[in-house]
Amino acid sequence: MNIKELAEQAGFYKYGIHFEEIIERFAELVAAAEREACAKVCESPIATQYGKALANAIRARGDKPEETSMKTTLNKIRSYQPCTEGWAKLLQTLGKTKADDEPLSLITILDSNGLDEALWCLRAVDEYESEMRLFAVWCACQVQHLMTDKRSVDALDVAERFANGKATEKELAAARAAAVGAASAARAAAWNAASAAAGGADRGAAWDAARGAQEKKFRELFGDKHE
Repeated sequence: MNIKELAEQAGFYKYGIHFEEIIERFAELVAAAEREACAKVCESPIATQYGKALANAIRARGDKPEETSMKTTLNKIRSYQPCTEGWAKLLQTLGKTKADDEPLSLITILDSNGLDEALWCLRAVDEYESEMRLFAVWCACQVQHLMTDKRSVDALDVAERFANGKATEKELAAARAAAVGAASAARAAAWNAASAAAGGADRGAAWDAARGAQEKKFRELFGDKHE
């Protein structure tokens, strides 16, 4: 098939299709044609014994990546009794009137209802415990400079290593128990220090910046890794 035929197949000479979509489709067809031509060379009679494997690998490059974004469902969310206002807003965004079992991305919830409610919906997600723990550790690390007790800092390190499979449950439990002893004092100290560092109008700006960073990290950990 020549370039002109590929262009016709992509829709260059048809009306009613957005031009950008045509270009994207044309590029996909050209790339697919090139992959197939290379694969056929690998499968030729003069190819080595590894030709078939190479041909398969070349063709596989055209496969669309598997979506890896974290998902839940409306039925799972409803089982945790969400607030009436947030539930109604999410249904309206999705154009639905009742819960169902269709996979629902956490990023869709974030875009619809905001960070707080997206975080709340994590309880309705199966698996992904490691990603959730890493997000919690990352959030805590943003105020690590306010932690005056070494036990709190050590607990973050153990929690991160546990999330990455490099610490045991026993180590995690010990670190948690040690950190609890410093939690009340650390919480008060952190709040006072934050208030002093971001007083008046600057406090709101600091809060907005922190929330923006949290949302960015949320998208990074829980969104589609192929986006």
